[in-house]
Amino acid sequence: MWKSWEEFALKSRFTVSCLWRRRTIFSVVLCLLLASCGFTNDNLGTFAGDARYNAHLAPQPVAQLPVYNVGDSFVFASGVYLVTETVLKVTPSRITWVGHRGREWTSSRHPHLLPVKVYDLERNYAPGAYSLFPLKDDNYSRFIVKKRVSGEKPKQIVQTCEVVGTETVEVRAGKFWTFKIFCRRDGFFETFNYSPSLGHYVIRQRQRLLRFMRAELVSYSKAPPLKLAEKKPTPTKKQEIAEKPAAKSLKPDAVETKSDAVKTANLSEAEKMKRREISAFFDYQPAKKPVTTDPSYPSPPHPKKFGVQIGAFSSFDAALTAYNSVILPAAPKIFSQLGVNYWYYKIPKTGQTVVRVIVGEYQNRRTANRICGKIKKRKLDCWVNSYN
Repeated sequence: MWKSWEEFALKSRFTVSCLWRRRTIFSVVLCLLLASCGFTNDNLGTFAGDARYNAHLAPQPVAQLPVYNVGDSFVFASGVYLVTETVLKVTPSRITWVGHRGREWTSSRHPHLLPVKVYDLERNYAPGAYSLFPLKDDNYSRFIVKKRVSGEKPKQIVQTCEVVGTETVEVRAGKFWTFKIFCRRDGFFETFNYSPSLGHYVIRQRQRLLRFMRAELVSYSKAPPLKLAEKKPTPTKKQEIAEKPAAKSLKPDAVETKSDAVKTANLSEAEKMKRREISAFFDYQPAKKPVTTDPSYPSPPHPKKFGVQIGAFSSFDAALTAYNSVILPAAPKIFSQLGVNYWYYKIPKTGQTVVRVIVGEYQNRRTANRICGKIKKRKLDCWVNSYN
């Protein structure tokens, strides 16, 4: 027995302390044993030493158009949200995707083009007419979206895309060697880090004034290609016989065209408008990069817009850090109202790509100069740039 309460308290405390230490040591040993098991995930492949983790680091000077299969799945993290994009249907020119809450959309094989519904298009994506692919450094392309509806003024959107460089990036799905693609249209900017070995982008950054979105790849799953049934060759004689009725089928087509015209006349105004929407299409104009004083901003057919440039930096991260830590604190009331854009620009003489920090978006140079004057009073240098 214990001689006093003090002796009992001391020995009890010692016993509890020993038990706690043993429990801690057991927990550490258990963690080490679990770690030694080499836990991996087939869909993620995000652990150093995993073959899939290191399989996407080999540089490729040229990248072909991606090939998607039904069942291909990509999970992206955007802020606190996880979004899964899965291939639902594949045709030679279009890909149908299903995403959050079963929402479906159709796009082309070009991962940097917006979905079809964005342009209200029914027919588009002429195969083999887009010049950005095969991807290689300094590739440039330009295309126009035209929409003609009877009774309305024709609309068009000009979009340009350019390969501004290559870089190795690390996201939650692993490390990837990528082409960096920069696209812009009417004050709207997007940057893609496209992995040729994966056949999809791993980072997508979308920005406009007062809006910024960044999505990075968390995991992926590539489905095996579907095996198509082989077509048996038909004899030559049967093919020759089949050609004659095909030539005679022109008359029935003409009759159907007339009947369609009669049916169209009886349609309601809403249905007629739907038919007219088919006149909207992509007008691909593969072109060489224009040689101007500022090659990153070719002269557009639209009225120019103007922005105020605060500075230029060697990378996007450096530009973002400078804006948040130096520029924004210098005049928070001004910059929080103007919004900010980050533009990639290749210097003509050196070929170096820099990221410009541009604030504001104005219809005329006079307004942009007035805002620049206010910024200079805050002891920051600035100048005005035009864009489309």
